[in-house]
Formats: sequence, structure tokens, C-alpha cells
Amino acid sequence: EPDSTISWYFNDAPVNVTDTTKYTIVDLPLTSSSHGSVIRINNVGSCDAGTYTCNATNVISSDTSSGVLTVNVAPNISRPLEGEEFNITEGTEGSITCTATGYPVPTVVWQNIDGSSLRNSRLVSSDPVIVLSTGVGNVSSVSVELMLIGAVRGDSGMYTC
Repeated sequence: EPDSTISWYFNDAPVNVTDTTKYTIVDLPLTSSSHGSVIRINNVGSCDAGTYTCNATNVISSDTSSGVLTVNVAPNISRPLEGEEFNITEGTEGSITCTATGYPVPTVVWQNIDGSSLRNSRLVSSDPVIVLSTGVGNVSSVSVELMLIGAVRGDSGMYTC
């Protein structure tokens, strides 16, 4: 059999195989007349999610095989900031929004500081607003608003999301 050349692609663009800090390409001898290739991705991050394609070519023909890499990303709360304070005037309405990013889409729940669920009818947690990623990587965001309707002094306290 003629010798083949193996090339790697990420989302249809050639992988920079000279970037040895990011990629390691390992040739695998399969038999005395054939070989394969493995791509190792170092320090995987959300930007590495996508389709990887291996292309084998020789003087007779070529063949490709593709696989999709999904990267899970731990949740990160971007809002509110730790210890941030909100002031609402008694008798008025106010709200605080909790926004988190991650993949898969994180679940966001507002609770009292002791971890118990909200039991006050004036405290309402909105339905989640989810923004799915359309760019590089899989990171999506979700926002849930905690609304206080007709605030009273007893509503003062610490809330967590």
C-alpha cells in the first residue's frame, strides 16, 4: 500500500501541529504497512470545543473521520458580586439579578442565606433567561431575577444565588 499523509483539522481549519504546547500528534503503527494518528489537546478549555477531523491521503485516494469534542465548564456567577449590597425603600419594589455562566447551562436558584427556600409571598424568583452560546466554545449564561414586591423591614437579610 502507498504511504499516506495524515492531517488534522479543527472546525474545518488546519490544526497548528507546530504548537506543541497546545497539541501533541502521535503516529500509531497499526500494522507493518499502515498507521494511524492521535491528537492530544493540552490544557483543554471551552475554546477547544468543536469538530476535529482526521484526513488520510495517499496517491490513490483520501478518507476522513470526524468527532465532536464537548467541553464541560464549571458554573461561574458573574452577578451579583460577592457581598454586594442592595437597598430598597420600604413599600416599593426592587430586584436583584443573578447571572451565571457554564456548560451545561447552570441551574440558578435564589435562597435565604441559611439555604432554605424563599417562603415570603412578596419575594418572587423569575423564570430563568438562558442565552445559549453561538460563538467559540460551549459556555452559556442564565439569569434569574429575585423580585421583592412591597418591601417591608422584615425582608432585610442575606440572600444567595
